[in-house]
Amino acid sequence: MVQRRRSTMSLNSWGERLRWGLRWGFVYVVIFGGFAILLRIIDGSRSFIEHGTSLAAVLEAYLLAGFVGGTLLGVTRPWLSTKAASACVGAVVGSTVGFAFLITNNGVDGWTAFDYVLPGIFALIGLATGIGIHRNIQLRA
Repeated sequence: MVQRRRSTMSLNSWGERLRWGLRWGFVYVVIFGGFAILLRIIDGSRSFIEHGTSLAAVLEAYLLAGFVGGTLLGVTRPWLSTKAASACVGAVVGSTVGFAFLITNNGVDGWTAFDYVLPGIFALIGLATGIGIHRNIQLRA
């Protein structure tokens, strides 16, 4: 009988927590960066120009958001033992990603009330993802 290897990540090791969080951040960069590259392939530069940005700027924002979000996730890793805390961490990380995307599209000036919808949507996605990460951690424990 083959036994599954259990995760032995120490919650006390900052290095392991940061590596874990940054891996999640990297997954985000690959997925959303892949969507941006796919959009560039399908639509050319038109979509980016219409929003006053470029593929390079979007990819840079995704890298920054993945790094910041992954770092936040790694630092808060011990809090992910409860579903409520996982949801809160996910919402904070998600809104961070949403604001990075908003800044990429609109810069730091001239936001309208509607512009805050994007970080809110990302916060809700992050909330759901946080609950999913919590469930994943509980299954592996």
